[in-house]
Amino acid sequence: MTLLASSAKPKSGDLRIETLRGLAILAVVAHHATIGLGDALLLAGLPKSIIGELAGDQDGLLQALRMPLFTLMSGWVYALKPFGVATRLAFLQGKIRRILLPLVFVASATYFFQLAINGQYPMLAGANSRPVLPHEFWLLWFYRYGHLWFLHSLLVIFGVIAVIDNAGWMRSVRQWLFWVAMAAILPYLFKGGNFWSLNKVPDILVFFLAGVGINRFSFLWKRPAVVRCAWVGFVAAMSVHVYWKLAGETFDPWPHFVLAGTLGPICLLSLDFVFRPLVWLGGYSYTIYLYHNFGFALLRPFNKYLDSVLVQSWWLVAMIVAGLGLPIVIDRVVAGIPYVRTLVLGRKAVETRNQTG
Repeated sequence: MTLLASSAKPKSGDLRIETLRGLAILAVVAHHATIGLGDALLLAGLPKSIIGELAGDQDGLLQALRMPLFTLMSGWVYALKPFGVATRLAFLQGKIRRILLPLVFVASATYFFQLAINGQYPMLAGANSRPVLPHEFWLLWFYRYGHLWFLHSLLVIFGVIAVIDNAGWMRSVRQWLFWVAMAAILPYLFKGGNFWSLNKVPDILVFFLAGVGINRFSFLWKRPAVVRCAWVGFVAAMSVHVYWKLAGETFDPWPHFVLAGTLGPICLLSLDFVFRPLVWLGGYSYTIYLYHNFGFALLRPFNKYLDSVLVQSWWLVAMIVAGLGLPIVIDRVVAGIPYVRTLVLGRKAVETRNQTG
């Protein structure tokens, strides 16, 4: 078996879903690489280039679909093994192992890695923002820190959905639609704070619930009438989104974000699109999400050479490749080391290399 052979079996058993998982993580990494290009130009004292402008514009067009799709895939996976009375202990243990332990490890490793590379203390998010000193790095386990806010929010969402499922309040389509509607208006009712990234939960809860329902009530989106309505709604939402971007973001984007983010995956699934490289990439999506910033760091020494459009173009491509590639190497190296794999990847310590946690 080669180093880069996939260590992750498709969780859903549906190659269309696995293709979307690969597409979602590719979009997330490309988004962060685009941000990294702007930061690199700023640090190098260079003006924003046409490549940065074009990449930013293209990235902006995916804004209403990128994180919603990534979150929706998480909801789909949850629905494969939902919370139940007989499995509550295994459910809790699984979330601690799969999310909480990697959160602690990645937050700590990222803090000291960035401190060594940049020589600057990361800032604590929130109204009382201040530098986080080395002896208090553990604060970043609890407060929003880079892309790790998603793990905080997922743990909160898993708790909410577990309560709903335990009470039997999402067994029918009508009940599910009620919770989707409640989640859609949540950003107007609850703002939260940076502690445990509570302010990000309202931004993704509706998409997680959409993923649960698309799995649990799959007969719905397989109906031609539902698919046609989804396409109409999705095209309308994306048209509004394009106008919103061109108009300078002068009105509330949340309604069309919800429509695009929940209907878009139904439209994509209706195409029966399967692309094997994306299926393979989707098997590593969680590891890539955790460690793609470490891949970006490999290119930091080359920031000073970004003085031409051609170099910037190749640099952006290299960022995406490194952001995808290094986490896959980490996955393959660590996957065979008992207990270390639990801390780094969140997988069971005694599983074989071809099994996921």
